[in-house]
Amino acid sequence: MAQYVKAKTDREVQALAKKAGRHAVGGAGCTGLALLVTEGKTGLLANWVLRVRSKTLGAVVCRYGRYPDVSLQTARELAREDNDLIAKGINPNKARAQAAKEKAEAKARASAEMLTVGAVLHEWIEWRALNQGWKHAEETKIKEERRIVGNLPKLLNVPLATCEPEDVANALEDIWVSKRTTADRVLWHVRSLFDWAMTVKKCRPRGINPADAKWLRPLLAGESLRKKQTHFAALDAEQIPPFFAALVSDGNVSARCLAFAILTCCRSANVREMRWDQLNDARTVWEIDAEEMKITANGQHVIPLSPQAQRIIRRQEELRTDSPFVFPFRGGILSGNAMNTLIDRMDKREVAAGREGWIDRKQTKQYGKRRRVAQHAVSRATFETWAHANREDERAVQLILHHEIDPRLKGAYDRSDDMSYKRAVLEHWGAYCFSLIDKAAKSNAE
Repeated sequence: MAQYVKAKTDREVQALAKKAGRHAVGGAGCTGLALLVTEGKTGLLANWVLRVRSKTLGAVVCRYGRYPDVSLQTARELAREDNDLIAKGINPNKARAQAAKEKAEAKARASAEMLTVGAVLHEWIEWRALNQGWKHAEETKIKEERRIVGNLPKLLNVPLATCEPEDVANALEDIWVSKRTTADRVLWHVRSLFDWAMTVKKCRPRGINPADAKWLRPLLAGESLRKKQTHFAALDAEQIPPFFAALVSDGNVSARCLAFAILTCCRSANVREMRWDQLNDARTVWEIDAEEMKITANGQHVIPLSPQAQRIIRRQEELRTDSPFVFPFRGGILSGNAMNTLIDRMDKREVAAGREGWIDRKQTKQYGKRRRVAQHAVSRATFETWAHANREDERAVQLILHHEIDPRLKGAYDRSDDMSYKRAVLEHWGAYCFSLIDKAAKSNAE
């Protein structure tokens, strides 16, 4: 039986808390308030409970917490508020739940409004890595994040929820005209980020994607004003043997990395980020997963290594450390500028010796000034020019460059024969690159 007690102080309630039972404490406007004392594992437990029967709501039970954590005064204040609500036909429990929900929603909205593009960038990339099944996720995630951070620094501090097309256009303006290809690629990534923010993260209201072309088009320079893509400066095919002779004499990791890039016709990032686990046990085949390639739709890239490329790999094995990378710099990835810096140094040595240097002869004539060659073009454009001039298998050439195959070439031979055709072309190319070196070695041996 509940005992009605005129408890006016916490001291009086303290005495009640030592007696098991339901003790009604009363008080003006506190009808139904009681201290419920029960046996627990560690002794008596005292909790505040309000029990009220309403004609409209039926039995209503409200709980206010444990005594003495919740004082008598606090419990009575809560009881008065709830009795007022019950009198108006409002269930206090439902009212509190609704208030808590609204508070949480308001907090979430406020939090979302404070989230910046930069703050969720890493989470978005993590989500992509998981949902797209990136095999070598850590390296790819770093590369993807760097792509946006490095090219769109102005966008990173913009609130994600309220970002407008004007904000994206402002961030793009530094590269939109001058770096056409980069701008287009980065914009595609940003557009994907906002789609994710609206549908998955739900930290941006569903509506317009501020990176959509239709919103950006009026805010950015027209296509006719954008800088046309200038081809990277390349060597003539006849310059390759003497270039290699100068290259291998340098003897550092950048030189070996550059030589390997040329022999395999691969992009800088793929060679610099090359890992030992991408090579087969015999060190004769290099496999690069699709997500690590510039054009992922072309699938995995499998490169048979020429004897000359294998020679470089054997040298790297002799120098191998605990780094996962084949061409490491201080255990990490070789700088993106390392190979072009090396070419610049080699070019200056040639010029100082009174020779032509390592220039693109055609572009130098076209622009009226020296155009020093770039790694990308020497590794790829020079190879392609040489291959066409020597009537190498066209399908094999496109496969080596990891280009989309022309439909007219798709039936040239079965996919199972791809490796043998690619190997034949790369072995011809490797022998040509080393032709001057091998000739000198043979001469010295005689």
